[in-house]
Amino acid sequence: MDPPGSHPILLSTATTKSSKLLCDLYFELVKVAAEYTHACAAGQGKRTTMLLPIHPLMSHATGRMTYASGRSLELAGKGLDGFVGQVWTGPIAWGMSSAEGSPMSRYDDFFESAYMMYSYFAHLVKGTSIPCYLLADPVEDDPQYTWDEYRRWYNQCLVAMLQFPWMKDFEVMPWPDRVFLPGYQMATGTPGPEDYRRALMIAFAILQDLGDLPPEPSSPSPSHGPRIGFFVADTLGWQRGGPEGSHMESLHGLTVPFLRRGIPVEMVPLERHSDIDFLNGFDVLILSYEAQKPLSPKIHQSLARWIRAGGKLIYVGSQDAYDQVDEWWSREKFNSPLEDLWEQLGIWSRGDARQVLETVKGVVSPDRKKTIPFKESETAAAYSLKGAQTLFTPDDDSLTGNNNLSIISRVGIEKGELLYCGLPATSFADSKEMGLFALDLVALVSGREGDLEMPDLYQTRRGNFLAVRSCAREHSFKGRYLDLLHPDLPVLTDPSVAPKSVGLFLDCEKKLAGREGSRILFAGPRVRQATESQTRTIVELRSPDNTPSTLRLACHGMKPFKVSAQAHPQSTPLEVRQTLDSESDTLLCIVPGGFDGAVLRIDWQ
Repeated sequence: MDPPGSHPILLSTATTKSSKLLCDLYFELVKVAAEYTHACAAGQGKRTTMLLPIHPLMSHATGRMTYASGRSLELAGKGLDGFVGQVWTGPIAWGMSSAEGSPMSRYDDFFESAYMMYSYFAHLVKGTSIPCYLLADPVEDDPQYTWDEYRRWYNQCLVAMLQFPWMKDFEVMPWPDRVFLPGYQMATGTPGPEDYRRALMIAFAILQDLGDLPPEPSSPSPSHGPRIGFFVADTLGWQRGGPEGSHMESLHGLTVPFLRRGIPVEMVPLERHSDIDFLNGFDVLILSYEAQKPLSPKIHQSLARWIRAGGKLIYVGSQDAYDQVDEWWSREKFNSPLEDLWEQLGIWSRGDARQVLETVKGVVSPDRKKTIPFKESETAAAYSLKGAQTLFTPDDDSLTGNNNLSIISRVGIEKGELLYCGLPATSFADSKEMGLFALDLVALVSGREGDLEMPDLYQTRRGNFLAVRSCAREHSFKGRYLDLLHPDLPVLTDPSVAPKSVGLFLDCEKKLAGREGSRILFAGPRVRQATESQTRTIVELRSPDNTPSTLRLACHGMKPFKVSAQAHPQSTPLEVRQTLDSESDTLLCIVPGGFDGAVLRIDWQ
């Protein structure tokens, strides 16, 4: 006889209910803290802002942690005034699993993992009145890496979080002392290298400038294909413990193959199911319940409305141990929560044909061009959906009876469509072929003939800023730009970005041509005050102690004949490092201003 509590279903139920209890307790704690904070401030005749810092849902789930991230939106306007999206190197790296048959790596897949985490926060608040301050950390908690590695990963974070044009709030760094002050065991010790610290000052100025730009209401519709989203829920971490714990491959196998090829797949909080306008921002949404479960049948009511109105949903997944937990769908006699969605859509009813198969091999019909490899011991779930077109036929006689059972099928539902794939979601991470099959499914349901276009590039323009990431090929960009990831802000003509690299540029064509007034092309930190005439430029600067300010200025055909700087408040002369670049007709100035500030004066002739 099994010891008490050892039955797999009982253990799965215990794991689920304990996770749910933790989420509820954390949620109530934040709710009480927000109410108490505002009450204390009001009692003193003051106003305050309550921000909630949270890690990305995906890294929480990978680390077997839980919090009601999506549910926290319920507190908007009820004491909670905003989020801080805590994304940095550590969570990005530990939030990886496998895709296309091999483990993900912080050296190869860092951008893809970062994109997913920033996407989650960007879509948590998109179209709402609650802000989210996106974070990137120039280092991480693990001190074993080099400053060059920290810098490379920070640059990828910076470019990834700028891919969401409606996001304009940023926390520039969490612990500046770990980079700017001595005494920390990061890499070779602190402070970090001067060129990195100067590069960070430039990055912070970029984020300030972007914060001053008017936010864009939504991301532009990509020219290369459908707008794709993948549903993730707070319950993503609930199945990570206990028996037969779920695997993050069910997420990465269906998303990373797209992201590696420059096809954006956004992380869509399932808790926003009732916001139909938000869902309408996507052409295709992907859902799987292998690693997460819906907390309420109301979710399926919302999805059914969206599909009937023209939405296209792809469901992927077989069965897992957590289908049998004591939850609302099992109490309604469903084998899994998926079946409630089928009933909401009117394409299946309790008692209709269903079969779970092991070691299925076969091809997608009718052209038999795509063979699906299927590992032994994996299972597939076949359903007989009303009005469905069968797309997958096993090679053997695995399906019993004559019930029109399908492992992969598609069915039109009023103006919308459902594509059902009963293969395990984790199987899409097993091989490159299966990863590419995920792209085939999206191409099929989006009504495109042939394969999805693979742009191989992430590119976002915000004002004069251009943030790009190349995937497998080199990409170049016409025009003259400042290289904002370089501490000296060089002018580049038709810059290129190498494969699996990022670039952050400022279009300076007009300023270099003298068509826009200021000579100051860019400065980090930002210039506090500037007075300019044709023959003189006076700039007030301020920076952290021992970290110089960096400026690049357009000469407009003139030459600097006197460059000087004085420190505040004693007007002490400072040595200015300057480099005149005749090719670009620009001047680089590096000024050791410090916290008390300095004044830079340039006379032109």
